[in-house]
Amino acid sequence: MSRWKIIAKKEIMQHTYFIRKNRLLYFILIYTLLIFWAFYLGPNLLDIVMPELLKDYTDILKPLISSLLEYFLTIIFLAYLMYPLYNLFRRSELKYEERILATPIKHGDIFLGEFVGQIPFYLIGVFIIGPLITAGLHQLIELTVLLYLVIYICFFSLMLFGLIVGGIIANRIEHFMVKSEKAQEWGKSFLITLAVLMIFIYYFFHIIFSYMVNNPEIKNWLMFFPSFWFSNIILYIIDPVQLNTYLLSFFSF
Repeated sequence: MSRWKIIAKKEIMQHTYFIRKNRLLYFILIYTLLIFWAFYLGPNLLDIVMPELLKDYTDILKPLISSLLEYFLTIIFLAYLMYPLYNLFRRSELKYEERILATPIKHGDIFLGEFVGQIPFYLIGVFIIGPLITAGLHQLIELTVLLYLVIYICFFSLMLFGLIVGGIIANRIEHFMVKSEKAQEWGKSFLITLAVLMIFIYYFFHIIFSYMVNNPEIKNWLMFFPSFWFSNIILYIIDPVQLNTYLLSFFSF
């Protein structure tokens, strides 16, 4: 078995230590319930509980779908970009990593194994939170099961992309930190600086999105940011009109 697969298996076992003897049954049961929640109960929750909650405000809320979705996905991307860095900063198992790095296991195997081992749990998160978003969208725009699937794939892909970018950065910093005590201090200082920078970036996007309500042409300059790739896909499949003309105006430059 490849070394990264061994590490991935260890990661899954570590997260499911409380059900050692029934891991397979646990995953089958959890994913069965989540699929029912994600593709039926969740998206129809508002229609079942409060059928007219958002429908009465369709004319007001529908034009805001684009901005709200773009803002939400930007926050998701920044949060998952920061998660591996935050995890590295608070982790107290650096000596364990030193022992791993001293073995024939490649650093890339550690990164890939830990990343793959956590994917099933990130997917659980998407299936829990995603339907809450589609429930609101479903009251404003008629959605199908296929559209639910595409939306969840976009959410999941954006999360993974943020984790990969953040994980690569954290992996390089960690590899540098285990070299010496001085390197550890430099690495911690860099992580703190990076965390402060990310806070500034968060507030920058908050200001930009507020300004963008009355100046939609600003979106032309944000299209290269990953969250906008996936928000554009979602907006196009649920209602192409939501993209307005800024996407077309971008390619007309």
